[in-house]
Amino acid sequence: MGIVNRVNDVIQSNIVALLDKAEDPKKLVNLMLNDMQDALNECRSTAAVLLCEEKTINRHLETKKAELLAWQSKAELAIEKGRDDLAKSALISKQAVSESIEKKQAQLETLEESVLKIRSDCERLQQKIAEAKTKQAQLAQRHDVVVARSHINTQLNSDKVAHALSRFCLLYTSPSPRDATLSR
Repeated sequence: MGIVNRVNDVIQSNIVALLDKAEDPKKLVNLMLNDMQDALNECRSTAAVLLCEEKTINRHLETKKAELLAWQSKAELAIEKGRDDLAKSALISKQAVSESIEKKQAQLETLEESVLKIRSDCERLQQKIAEAKTKQAQLAQRHDVVVARSHINTQLNSDKVAHALSRFCLLYTSPSPRDATLSR
């Protein structure tokens, strides 16, 4: 049983090591940016839908307020004419319109809260995208520095540089024939 557990641990550690090698931070940041941009687009489209609905409710409220005033004037006209039955039905209709306005006002308040929340979510998401783009630029700079260092180290450790340096050192360390004649 212990051997099976150890083999299982070795296999899992090898798989994790392969996944770690396969992960590319640049690709992960790009994927994360794409996901966040998709979420931002969805957030904006939802905000647009909510704003359209808000405008529709506002137009409906304006219509209902005009209707409310019309029923009020009809009730006043019916009272002037001595038609209490018409005045009563106009006031009942006015009350129904008033209740409808109250319901629409409640819907509008809820909708306005939703719009504010989604706008703040969009702003936060835009900030996160800006941070991720900054991190992406930093990773690109780090990658460029590492590549440049690697290239320099490869060049410095090559045999050509060592050979050139050894020839250069030989030229200046060995006495030249001219130096030998001068010392005599």
